[in-house]
Amino acid sequence: MGCSMGSAFEEDRIVRREEFRIQEREESTRARRRAKAERERERRIAAKKKLMVNRASMLISAGFHVDARDEYGHTMLIMAARFDNIALVELMVSKKATVDLRDTKGITALMWAARWGYLPIVRFLVEKGKAMVGPGVRKTTTTTSSSSSSSTSSTGGISSSRDSHGLTPLMFAAREGQVDVVRYLVSAQASVNTSTIASGTTAVLMAARSNRLRVLDYLLREAGASLSADHEGVTPLIAASKRHFSNNSDGTVGYLLDRVEGVDVNETDNNRRTALMHASVLKHSHKLMQRLLEAKSIDTVGVHWTGAPS
Repeated sequence: MGCSMGSAFEEDRIVRREEFRIQEREESTRARRRAKAERERERRIAAKKKLMVNRASMLISAGFHVDARDEYGHTMLIMAARFDNIALVELMVSKKATVDLRDTKGITALMWAARWGYLPIVRFLVEKGKAMVGPGVRKTTTTTSSSSSSSTSSTGGISSSRDSHGLTPLMFAAREGQVDVVRYLVSAQASVNTSTIASGTTAVLMAARSNRLRVLDYLLREAGASLSADHEGVTPLIAASKRHFSNNSDGTVGYLLDRVEGVDVNETDNNRRTALMHASVLKHSHKLMQRLLEAKSIDTVGVHWTGAPS
């Protein structure tokens, strides 16, 4: 009896071990297939980018204008920025393409690159193409020289380009959570407190509304952005509470309540609605409402940083 049970256990152990080996082989095969598919995808993308460059060179040589547009208002430079084709961007800038032209939606090449987080293209357009990044100031370089030495210094800043809705490249990057692009644009002197003409939205409001915690943290903690409301009185806390995300009770809402002084949970917009009122009409917002209910009202004495988020 004991031998039979021992034999059965041994057989069961062997079967489980073989099943585990089969699963490992299958997972290894799937991983190899995924890696192969990814390499093939990257190869096709690289080939397509090269084709775009070759076609653009051929068209320009044939007499096409460097700023020619398609039916959507896209120039070859805008297409290059949209599809992360740095080689084509470099070519078009070298051919004197106008970097600040807009498509039919009012979006420039820099805005497209900022939106998708293509930092090398953003950097090239700003530094080499002299693209505008915010209302009215363009990055310039002046050179001073004397009989014994010469020096180069950067002056000016960046100019405020806006899309047809008034959004700047910084706002596009903030909305999509492109923190590296946000950092670069701010270092290039893009204004963090610029607001749109129509609605009064800012980069902080865009980050709060889209639950982009890292961007919001950087803008408030390091870039010195303000907590300004838009034209409808929507503050960052209200903006963060108007949309449901699975983690915004511990994300931007929790961050604003716990880390930033000057945020009042009882603040209202122009319609006299609080963050809690906006959250109450959302589906699956129990945790968010609970977080707002637990928050205590504090005096709005001003804004300063009280600690980095964990």
